[in-house]
Amino acid sequence: MGMFGEDKMYVTVETTELLERLKTNRKAHAETYADAIKLWRNDLSHTCQKLDVSGADSFPKKLKRLEGSCPTSHVEEYDRVIDMFEMSVSETVKLDMHNFNRYCRDEWGWKAGAMSNRYYAMSAATRKA
Repeated sequence: MGMFGEDKMYVTVETTELLERLKTNRKAHAETYADAIKLWRNDLSHTCQKLDVSGADSFPKKLKRLEGSCPTSHVEEYDRVIDMFEMSVSETVKLDMHNFNRYCRDEWGWKAGAMSNRYYAMSAATRKA
């Protein structure tokens, strides 16, 4: 059980409103990802052009850094949930706090890690400006 009994908190929301929110959040994520991956590809291209591998005896560290910072798309997670609710025959859905935070507030478990990625952060900052 979570703090203050939060695991026992539920809310019933309209399925159509939930779907609208999910689709809006999905679109925002897809756009942020597209910008982030474009920035990453530009860095990768620039790094590869400057890379001298003539005397290399191991994988270039500069490329390892870029490999570890490649943005990840989570569009499929949104699509899975959207598909589920589009197939629902119910006009309302009951959500616990965990799922409400993910689906309605766009606070997924992966979000903090994604936003700590420099390419996602740069993309998000550009979108807010």
